[in-house]
Amino acid sequence: MTLPFNLTFLQILLSDVFSTTPLPGEDILPFGFLLRMANFVELFPLLIIIIGVLSLAAPSIRRSYVRRKYGLTDDVQIATLLEISAFIRNYLPDVSISNNPLRGDQVAFIYPVGFRKAGMGLMGGVW
Repeated sequence: MTLPFNLTFLQILLSDVFSTTPLPGEDILPFGFLLRMANFVELFPLLIIIIGVLSLAAPSIRRSYVRRKYGLTDDVQIATLLEISAFIRNYLPDVSISNNPLRGDQVAFIYPVGFRKAGMGLMGGVW
C-alpha cells in the first residue's frame, strides 16, 4: 500500500467517524454510535504507519525529542566521558556524542541525528 492510498483511506475513515449524517443502519440500531466506534479499530494501524513514515522523513524532530527526553547535552566535564568519547571518535569520527551523567538508568544508546548520521547518548551508568 502506498502513502497516497493510506491518506485517502484515512480521510474516508475520519469522515465516517466525525460526519453529522447518520451511517446506514445507525438509525435502526439502538446503539448505532458503535458503528462509528468500529472505525477506530481500523484507524490505529493506519495512523502508526503514517507517523512512522513521517518520523523517517524528519530525523531532526526525533533527534530533538530524544535529546529533550533524556536531557542530553554536548558538554563533557567528566574525565571518564572524555576518554570514552576519544575512544569512540577513534573508530567512528563522524558520530556526534552527547551525554547526561546524572541519569544512571541506561548506559548508552544510538539515535538518528540526520540523514545517514547517528548520534550516541552516554548516560551515567557508563562508569
